[in-house]
Amino acid sequence: IALLIMRDLHTHVLCGRDDGCRDLEESRELASTAKAAGHAGFVATPHIRRGMFDNTVDDIRRRRDETAETIRNTGLELFLGAEYFFDESLLIEGRKNALLTLGETSRYVLTEFPSTALPMRFADVLFELSLRGYIAVIAHPERCRGVQQDVDSALDAFSRANALLQLALGSLAGRYGSDAQKMATRLVERGAYHV
Repeated sequence: IALLIMRDLHTHVLCGRDDGCRDLEESRELASTAKAAGHAGFVATPHIRRGMFDNTVDDIRRRRDETAETIRNTGLELFLGAEYFFDESLLIEGRKNALLTLGETSRYVLTEFPSTALPMRFADVLFELSLRGYIAVIAHPERCRGVQQDVDSALDAFSRANALLQLALGSLAGRYGSDAQKMATRLVERGAYHV
């Protein structure tokens, strides 16, 4: 008998840190809904994006500590991570070995690309992070216009940089528009996603 344990590896369940849950009640409601859907737990991944979500690792840990009891009371586990916006601070923190990884003890770091285009030299940055021991997990690549415009080149670059791809289920449902939905479907059909 196989046992499937389902954990959400990319969620904005910590309240008041970004565009996710606004308060502890929303965090509790999200956890209750996830529990009813069969989830065992979350990896909370608040955004770290200068000028928009100026979270620090210490801020995120404090909010985790404030939220943990609410999540545990629903019967779910709570782990920590972050969703880093792909900018120069990602590489700066990576060079200091200061990135908050998924679960805090893994090598996996969640990063989000701009929706408008692939960043310049992104493959070089991802490769340097891999040399430092990190494995980049690209959050919802289907929503990035640069991936949509040249999927083959993007997938090749991700592969060469040892990066993994994470699907947002909302993309498949059309929540982020028809272009993201079409690309998500195409990437699923190609078996491109890892998470």
